[in-house]
Amino acid sequence: MSATLEVTIGLVVAVNSAVPVVAILRRRQLRESTMYRLLASMASAQALMSPPDWACATLLFLRSAVGASTVVALLALSLERYVTVVHGLRYFDIITDRQRRLLLAASWLVAALLWIFGMALHRAFGADDGGVCDHWESIPPTFRITISLFVLTTYLPCLCINVFVAFVAWRKQAYVW
Repeated sequence: MSATLEVTIGLVVAVNSAVPVVAILRRRQLRESTMYRLLASMASAQALMSPPDWACATLLFLRSAVGASTVVALLALSLERYVTVVHGLRYFDIITDRQRRLLLAASWLVAALLWIFGMALHRAFGADDGGVCDHWESIPPTFRITISLFVLTTYLPCLCINVFVAFVAWRKQAYVW
């Protein structure tokens, strides 16, 4: 892929991801909602995945780490929805400002830890940084397996929480009718 095309695609993805962030930041009502903050955090992470391969190793591991950490944002969103649906009236007692900050910081902390892990593996195995980076050949298999297992094991609780929330919401709606 040519550098110009890669830069163009990166800009399109970054602008596309920036739209929800800007919309949320501009409206006070949306900014105050935990759900919209989590969505803005996930969109920001997606925007970071779009730059071209100028600094191969750093961006490669950063892309993988941030991409994998979006699963943590989805898990945080699922937990927030769980509290909203199951403990609706006690929501503000359970989700305090401290918990909100923790939910928002969790995915970025995971991204940083995975990036550090990837860079440590890269340094330990001495992968070649020459020229244009070929994604899969530049990432050690240990990192690929770790990221894949992390994503799979994080999606499982997300799925369970969302199925449970859907069941509780369905039961609550059945009582209304």
